[in-house]
Formats: sequence, structure tokens, C-alpha cells
Amino acid sequence: MSHRYCCAFPCWCWFPGALGSWCPWNDKFLKAFCANSYIALFRKLCVSDSVKWARDIYIEHLSGHRQYLVDDALWKMLINFTPKCHGGSRERSATSHKIARLNDEASVFMAELKAIEMAIHHIISNNIIHSKIITDSRSVLQALHNPSNIKPSIFHLKQLLNNSTATIELIWTRAHIGIHGNELADQYAKQATSRDTIDQNMYIPIRFIKKLLKHDVLAEWQNLWINSAKGRAVFEIYEKINPKRTLRNFFLNQIITGHGAIASYQHKFFNGRSTCSCGLSIEDRHHLIYQCTNWTDIRRAYFPRNFTKVKLAKLLEDHQVKVGIVLIIKNKLETIIDGLND
Repeated sequence: MSHRYCCAFPCWCWFPGALGSWCPWNDKFLKAFCANSYIALFRKLCVSDSVKWARDIYIEHLSGHRQYLVDDALWKMLINFTPKCHGGSRERSATSHKIARLNDEASVFMAELKAIEMAIHHIISNNIIHSKIITDSRSVLQALHNPSNIKPSIFHLKQLLNNSTATIELIWTRAHIGIHGNELADQYAKQATSRDTIDQNMYIPIRFIKKLLKHDVLAEWQNLWINSAKGRAVFEIYEKINPKRTLRNFFLNQIITGHGAIASYQHKFFNGRSTCSCGLSIEDRHHLIYQCTNWTDIRRAYFPRNFTKVKLAKLLEDHQVKVGIVLIIKNKLETIIDGLND
């Protein structure tokens, strides 16, 4: 197995005078484009080795070579697992093991990589000729098998396998199906979680940093939303922020915000009258939804019977209620437009 790199570079044909004084290697836009796309281009054009792996769920029946069962999902550890003969029958028992706790920011994928790396270092340092590394992490094995994956951690592991003179076979097995060696690896792995000291500090994944930043931004946003003096009408309906929430209904939004065709809003900004045409009280969204006699027929058709006891936030979860509210606002707008035309 050898490392292979394939790179290609674009070539421009430049004819003096054909494009005036334009020179491709002095063009600022072209320089910026090449600089920004260099990493992406490098990833597409560079190829590293593909590490093969096998699937064998019958690990208890493997024989001949020394075996290493690694487990690092959440609890970071390594176990050296070798066969022993007792009374003519071959049994599996752990002759030695090693556990290591990683920093809390390390992902499960990185922990699995570290476990395999520790096993490879153990094999190389002890001059073991033939060995099998058994893991239940298919994602790591697939990453090693992918020749276009040139992430530093994956590339480093490929280098270790390439530079080693030992014959190392990677085998995948299913987790939690009662395999003795794998269950033993899990037990040692759980012990690593109780360690007070961190043995290995892995780099923090960008995905983890993005997750922390998103959490902090949402927490700050929620705090501002709770303590703000503005938008209290909307706050009564949506107390918790939701980045995925979109309010696209023009008519429904007027009830949610208390703006638009509602008379109290028209009075505040356009000096219109604030009282409702029914003559009962000031026209706000609460009056329109719960009290106004102008819309009794619509409420009877679309609202539940006990709607007066249900909060507006809960009513807006009902699709039929939304249809009724849209009809009320549409009729309100038509009334306003007719009044302007007159």
C-alpha cells in the first residue's frame, strides 16, 4: 500500500493584445477566486490510500492471530484481546487492557479513531507480525476505506497502517449482540468515564463549536425575548423562540401582532376610531376573537364550543380556528376599503 497524490492545475492560454492589457495572474478577482477555492480543489483532486476491512460477526471463532477489540463510543478505551487454550479448547480472555479518557469535546467518531490508533501503536511497539483489530464502528472503517477522505486524523491512521511492516486486518462486528470480547471492551470502556484526569486531548470538532455557538445565540435570543418591552402581543402567543417558525399568512399575522385592520391599531397610528362597529368596546384582537357580535356566525362555524375558556395561543393551534380568523380579518379589510371608496 502506498500513498498516491494526484493534483491538476488549471492552465490559461493568454495571447498578448487579444484581451487588451488584461493579465490573468494580476487579476484581483481571479486571485481571490483561486485562494478561496484552493482547499476545495485540493480535496477533490487529492487521493489517499483506501484501507480495506472485513465483516465477521463470529469473532469468538476467529483463531490464529492476536486480536484487539476496541471500543470508544462515549467512553474511550482500548483492550488487548488474545486467545488462550484451556483443556484443549480455545477460549478468549483479556491478557491486558488499556483505558484512556478523552476530553469531553471529543466526538464518538474521534474516540473510535483514537482507540484504533492506540491498538496500532501497541502492535508496532511490540513487533507483532499478524494481528486483527475488531471494532463495532462502521463509520470509522468506511472513512478509512474512502480514498478521497484526506482529513488529518484519517490520513494519519492510513500512514500508520502503510508504514507498518506488520499485517493488520480490520474487522467490523455488530455491537450489543452478546459477543464476549465486545462486551468486555464495553465494561472497560465504562470504567474510563469515572477517571478524573484526561489522558488524551483531541482537537475540538468544528461541528461541536458550531453547536455551542448556536446554543449560546439561542439562549441570548430567548433572554432578550423574555425581557424586551416590545413585541408583548406576540410574546403572549409564542413565549419560546423557534428559528424554524415562519408566519407567512398575511391575515393571521394581524391577529398575532395586533396590527393591521384592527381598530385600536388604526387609532394609534392613523387617528381612526378605536371602538368596534358593534358598539360594545374598543376593538382589539381579544374583542374580535371572543366578544364581537359581528362575527358570531363565523365563530359558530369554525370555533370550538368552549373557545371562550381557551387561550388565544391554544386556539391558534387549531386549523379550523385559523380559517375562521382569516375570514374575520378579510371581512374587516373589505369593510375598511369600502369605507375609503365611499
